[in-house]
Amino acid sequence: MVRGEEFPGNGKKGGYLYCKIRCDGRVLYTRLCKDTLNPEWNDRMTFYRKSPEKDIIIEVWHRGRVMDTFLGECVIPMSESATYRGGNVNRRFGLTARGKRREKMEGYIWLKVLHTNDLNRV
Repeated sequence: MVRGEEFPGNGKKGGYLYCKIRCDGRVLYTRLCKDTLNPEWNDRMTFYRKSPEKDIIIEVWHRGRVMDTFLGECVIPMSESATYRGGNVNRRFGLTARGKRREKMEGYIWLKVLHTNDLNRV
């Protein structure tokens, strides 16, 4: 998780943003970036996957005082895993709503994705 940009906000005030990453039955979280609409997470996550063909889902959330708000998600299609073999390329993914319609939402996330069977590369 590198960073995010162009998330919706209330005027000049930024949000308290974090991501929830769902992969192979596990859920990991980025750190919370405070008072920003363009968070810099720079978090590294490594998954040893039993089902490498299953997509990875990244959700972006705003932390609220009472309840957190879902801002959108992006699905990393593992059917395209061959394009993630380089590992040092930043890629921009747009956010969509949940469900079948997958409507486009405001905001983008930048990721570095490396998919490999060689544990020495991790």
